[in-house]
Amino acid sequence: MSHASDDYLAKHTVSPEVKNISAKRLYRRVVECVRKLDIGHQHRRSLISLFHPEQVKLRHKLREACERLMFTYSSDYGRKAEELLWRKVYYDVIHAVKSGRKFQSNAPGALQQHHLQPHFRQFLHSAIGYYHYLLLRLQSKVKNDLVCIDFPLADKPLQKAVRTKNIEQVGSKI
Repeated sequence: MSHASDDYLAKHTVSPEVKNISAKRLYRRVVECVRKLDIGHQHRRSLISLFHPEQVKLRHKLREACERLMFTYSSDYGRKAEELLWRKVYYDVIHAVKSGRKFQSNAPGALQQHHLQPHFRQFLHSAIGYYHYLLLRLQSKVKNDLVCIDFPLADKPLQKAVRTKNIEQVGSKI
């Protein structure tokens, strides 16, 4: 190794203690987002408040922090981060809308469902898209053939070359 690469490694190698502190700090941020989301769920007046910008922003911050925990500190926090990601970012909203729809459909003066439908539909589409992205990212990180999976994944995930090749093939057929 050259002297320059030794200097680079010395500057950019992080001790386990520093990694542990960073992981704990990130996990605290996740817990804080969860706490704020729970407070927002407790004080909501209608189902449409689940889709207010503050709630969406909190869920987005939680999703990013959980994703970082899953891929950066997977051995320590991966399982917990994945569980919080599903439950707090996606499942709680789906459950609230589903159970709220049961109670509000028969009540006089209930929230009209047509106001909620576009928001909920967009939420479900983004959830599906995010989990598809997450599976592709996981596949590219693991780089092994996932034999026991029932979801068709890309042969070469997250690579631009495959998309460019497919576009060229379509163009040549026209």
